[in-house]
Amino acid sequence: MPLSQPADRIPLHNRTIRLRGYRRSDGLFDIEAHLYDHKNYPMDNWVGGPLKAEEPMHDMSVRMTIDGNLRIVAFEAVSDVRPADVCSQAAANFSRLVGMTVKAGFVRDAQALIGGTEGCTHHRELLGQIGTAALQVTPAFRNR
Repeated sequence: MPLSQPADRIPLHNRTIRLRGYRRSDGLFDIEAHLYDHKNYPMDNWVGGPLKAEEPMHDMSVRMTIDGNLRIVAFEAVSDVRPADVCSQAAANFSRLVGMTVKAGFVRDAQALIGGTEGCTHHRELLGQIGTAALQVTPAFRNR
């Protein structure tokens, strides 16, 4: 069932999040998430000067590699476009998640390791979503 007809409006902000799960040739699983933000109007960026309408303000990706027991064996975060340099500096800290298991409390426990300036806000926003995707990928593959 679609949403009701909205009032007349103009678009201001667009965020696209794409998640994909893969089975690797070595038996592990990769979960990738990509976040892309842009405004529909020109604006001043916090760093790097003005942005044109529809020019990205965020273009970021993460890849979590897990085994069949949902244990993280690798985690990578990159920021191709970001409004603040802290995101690129904090990306390496996401490797601290290696060894954790995706289970109840995963996001809370991950925040304890990479919260605040230890991790980029937008990369952290993807944690819950890649955790859910991991639960979709591994059991689904095992049940085939």
